[in-house]
Amino acid sequence: MKINKVEIKNFYSIKNVVLNFDNFKSLVLLEGKNRDTGGSNGSGKSVLIEAVVWGLFGGLLGSLQRMP
Repeated sequence: MKINKVEIKNFYSIKNVVLNFDNFKSLVLLEGKNRDTGGSNGSGKSVLIEAVVWGLFGGLLGSLQRMP
């Protein structure tokens, strides 16, 4: 499966974002910058992954059971 585009609206701290992966041929590095503290903690990197998991499986990573 190849994910070409992710649209997120009102999910956790993300109000509205569109990520287009069409031009990427390999791995994608997600770097975050928290403008309040200056670091990368709390910038929403994990929320992007959680949104994709929610869209594909209907649950969050912490609540999904491992597949056998």
